[in-house]
Amino acid sequence: MKGYPQSLHHTREGNVRAEGPKMYYEVVPQCTQSLKLVEGGLDKAEAFAKTKNVDVGSLLNGSLAPDMKLLIYQVQSACDYVKAGAAWLSGQRPPRHEDNEKTAEELRARIRKTIEFAQSVAQEQYQGNEGRQVGLSWAPGKVLRGKDYLLQMTIPNVYFHIAMVYAILRNHAVDVGKMDFLGTSISSTMRVPAPRPQTTRVARHSMTPHSRESQLKPSGMGRARVSARFLGEMSHTLGQARRG
Repeated sequence: MKGYPQSLHHTREGNVRAEGPKMYYEVVPQCTQSLKLVEGGLDKAEAFAKTKNVDVGSLLNGSLAPDMKLLIYQVQSACDYVKAGAAWLSGQRPPRHEDNEKTAEELRARIRKTIEFAQSVAQEQYQGNEGRQVGLSWAPGKVLRGKDYLLQMTIPNVYFHIAMVYAILRNHAVDVGKMDFLGTSISSTMRVPAPRPQTTRVARHSMTPHSRESQLKPSGMGRARVSARFLGEMSHTLGQARRG
């Protein structure tokens, strides 16, 4: 099943540093948010097919190369990696979904039930993920620990397959772009930066040019002492050189 984990074990190492469940709880919803946006791409695909009087199936079964998996597969795979991440990292087995979607509406249903499962996982269920090891069906005898599975499997695979959906649609002239991929939720998290502390800089700027210069430059007596010390050291060095 698309490189899915086949089992989940628990490590016996007692000195593994605990990874807080908050990171997992925040990353998985971010992936589900990106998955939701795929529905918008499907909407645009249907609108394009209707406007151009073409079969939307030609878009859903489109690809970028003859040996590349089709758009339908890309949506299915993105869903699989989202539900797998939510399941394995919370100590569960992912629900099984048959890969039998053929229409845009069926793909939407696949997306929605995937999101519904991922959102059902509470933050507390990710507790203890640092002790979990996920076995991989395509690498018998090998495992990934929770954090590595999240960073090396879940995140890159979800975004790879979602990106392929947009690439295939764009390659078939559907009007999708970066903002369809990113969505508008980013604007809700933007903030005005907090003002920087100015205490030290204000004090320095309040100095007059004359007072600043007087602090940077030594007085006449100070310059005389520096020059005398420098000449004395040079004389000593030259004398040592002659004796040598």
